Amino acid sequence: MELTEDLQEKVRYLGITGVILVLFIGFGNVMTPEPVEVGPVELDVECTGIEAGICWGFKQETHTTHNYDNYTSPEEGSEDYFRKAEAELMLQAYNICDGDEVTGMDWVEHAEYENMSGDEWLEKDEITLLECEDTFYREMEDNNTNIFN
Repeated sequence: MELTEDLQEKVRYLGITGVILVLFIGFGNVMTPEPVEVGPVELDVECTGIEAGICWGFKQETHTTHNYDNYTSPEEGSEDYFRKAEAELMLQAYNICDGDEVTGMDWVEHAEYENMSGDEWLEKDEITLLECEDTFYREMEDNNTNIFN
């Protein structure tokens, strides 16, 4: 099977283009820096204009990253440490309150973080935990509800 001269030229250009693409992808992978572990990030949103539930104007977001260099875990007793403990306990609360017939703050006796019960964490002034009724963002309907009716 012989290729026409025109087809040979097109295949050559296609091959050259493929090689260039592979080189660009390889160069991009080599030049990509290693991922950096970061700590907590605060996001502040500022609206320049009218803010009525949504921003009617220019919305500007600023990110503040804490403990950027080699962040592994918050220092015990720091504000970040207590926020992490709250987050871990509230995640457990979400699951405990969803699965059992638990109301109010009864879930704390079933939760544990870093070898301390939820009751022990709740005694600390720096910790604020929510009741079962406040753990869900919105009420979920039962599975038999059909939204297309």
